[in-house]
Amino acid sequence: LTFTDDDQIATWSKHAIELAVAAGIVNGYHDGSFRPNAQMKREEMAIMIARALGIQIDTISQSHFADDGDISDWAKGAVEAVRQHGIINGRGGNRFVPKDSATRAEAVIMLLRLLENKENI
Repeated sequence: LTFTDDDQIATWSKHAIELAVAAGIVNGYHDGSFRPNAQMKREEMAIMIARALGIQIDTISQSHFADDGDISDWAKGAVEAVRQHGIINGRGGNRFVPKDSATRAEAVIMLLRLLENKENI
């Protein structure tokens, strides 16, 4: 791994991270870090799921969610694509809440939906 903080990545997870990097699922942050101990934001999870499924991520100006203005430009296409494939839903009031951490329960649901839908994508 070539992340600036690779010394903070647990040994047991390095191989899986290397595979995810090689597959183009993750690429770290603009400053060259991976931030292994950071909470994963919902918009980050959306882009990783879209990449893992090989979904075409289009550049879009607006998503379906009521809090679209809170979704980072780099994530909007992925958020909308995985929503259209039924993998991610919003929270109450059709809000995606992109900057919130993905809960374990949300991660499990999204992974199960990913597995259920991978043949249809």
